Amino acid sequence: MLTYLSENKDLMIDTLIIEETNTGSSSPPITPGEASQMIVKLASSHRPLIATLHPFDMEYAYFLAKLIADLGLRCYIASDQTAMLRGSLNQPIKPSIIGEYVSYPTFLERSTLDEVEEQSIILVSYREVVDLLRDVALIKPSLLNDTVAVISEPEPERKEATKYSVLANWFSKLGVQHYIIRASGHYYPYELKLILAEIKPRKYNSNTYRETQALRQNSQ
Repeated sequence: MLTYLSENKDLMIDTLIIEETNTGSSSPPITPGEASQMIVKLASSHRPLIATLHPFDMEYAYFLAKLIADLGLRCYIASDQTAMLRGSLNQPIKPSIIGEYVSYPTFLERSTLDEVEEQSIILVSYREVVDLLRDVALIKPSLLNDTVAVISEPEPERKEATKYSVLANWFSKLGVQHYIIRASGHYYPYELKLILAEIKPRKYNSNTYRETQALRQNSQ
């Protein structure tokens, strides 16, 4: 868009509506490439690795599946939401379902938590990762000897209504090292300033979080 505007100097913009996902966030996002490098290092150094992912994040699911294939690891799915991503996972690998956590109809191989291998990556939703780890501590505590959890954060904490401090307390209690990795395609605040400077709209609108929540409630 900026290239198009630079080539058409006579084009004027009346109104610009922009997003402000990263504005006011104290947790800087990293690029998908940077996140990939970090996860590869962790997956290469720990067994097993437990990774959370959003049920609509097919690209991240495919990345994890390819990483699992490259490292020659087993893949286990431990939540219904994650099982819905099996189409993205089936390309490079053939994952298994941990039956205690997945009621979603599927033709994938089913395993029990006690059968989970150490050389693996376990995929689970954010909201079920603590329950999974508590069960592992009771049923197969040896899996926690060198495990690490990678918590994906597609949106800032304030937007997801997420309490990462609660998760951190549980991980600490269970003796599990964890990392919150937020890969984001949203603009940094300084990039938004550059966009404003280039486009020079007559007016612009950026809804705050509270305004957005109010609009959602009113629409319901």
